[in-house]
Order: sequence, then structure tokens, then C-alpha cells
Amino acid sequence: CDWSSDVCSSDLGGLLGGYATVEFAKRLLGFRGVTGDWFATVVPLSIALGRVGCILHGCCRGHVCSPAWWSVTDAEGVARWPAAQVELGFNLAAAAGFLVLRRRGALPGQHFHVFMVAYGLFRFAHEFARATPAVLGPFSGYQIAALGLAGLGAWRFAQRRRGAGRPAVRFCDRNHSMAKSGHETDVLRSKCFGDD
Repeated sequence: CDWSSDVCSSDLGGLLGGYATVEFAKRLLGFRGVTGDWFATVVPLSIALGRVGCILHGCCRGHVCSPAWWSVTDAEGVARWPAAQVELGFNLAAAAGFLVLRRRGALPGQHFHVFMVAYGLFRFAHEFARATPAVLGPFSGYQIAALGLAGLGAWRFAQRRRGAGRPAVRFCDRNHSMAKSGHETDVLRSKCFGDD
């Protein structure tokens, strides 16, 4: 794929743009509950589905390599690194891992941040095996975006961790809190909405 291909560039850009949009909307609406844990399960499945499309379409190819048991053959009969298949496997494994974290109640409120770091670092490293044009030295545009994604995830993880001592409820009855008035409303709202 080339850098301008919508099929190949939508996941990293979509993650960064989608995260920014959700955070902006939450602040605009005054909602400070945690919303990302389920996204950490759904997003990898969505990317995995997209990679199935890449495999069927023949895009997002890996570098040319010697034929081996793990290599794939493109439409021209050339052996390549199985880039789309590897990313499919990574995202399926990530979705399964976050389901386990949810069942165990581990790292609540941090799942999507963990996914951003993990996927960003994975994608940065995996790009070296993909047939992607370099735009800055040896690095592709995807790698620059991947580092941005990982950095943003690490920063937000640290922010959430610093605020972990404050009480936070993911969801609450807004109608109940709005039915109150004055100081009591402010107290209820502060209990309902912790860090975003």
C-alpha cells in the first residue's frame, strides 16, 4: 500500500482522531466517567476485521522475502512477509487479553491506554517488515503516527494512575443527581464522575 491509501492508513489515524473526538465530546458535555475499557476490546476486533479485508484485497503487504512455510504469495507470485496476517493475530490476541483483564477486574479504566501503547509499539516495530514508503529517514508515516499513539497512551495512563486515589464511578444515574439541588447536587456529581 502507499501512504495515501485510505484502506491502509485508516486505523492509526482513526485511533488518534477518534480518541481526540471522544475526549473533546466528554469535556464539552461535562462527562468525566471512564468509557475506554470496552473500546479496548472492540477496537482490536474492528482492526482485525479490517485486516481480513486486507488479506482478501491483497493490500498492506510485507517486504519481499525468500519462500518459507510462513511466507505468503502475492498476486504476482512473489513471496512476502505475512504483514496483514501478523497484525490480524496481534489484534485477536489483544482482544482476548482485554476480555481476561475485564473478567479479573485488572487495571480498571486503563485498558484503552494499554492498547494504545501496545498497538503503537507493535505497529512501529512491524512497519520495518512492511512494504511502506519511508518519509523521514528510515521511518514511514505510519511509524511516526504509531509513536504518537504510544506516547499519548503512556501519558494518559500516567495521568489516570496519578488520579487513582480519587473516588470514581464509571456510570451513575444522572437523573437522580440532577433531581437534587444546590450543594447536594455538586457533591453527588463529584461522586458520580471521576477522572475521564
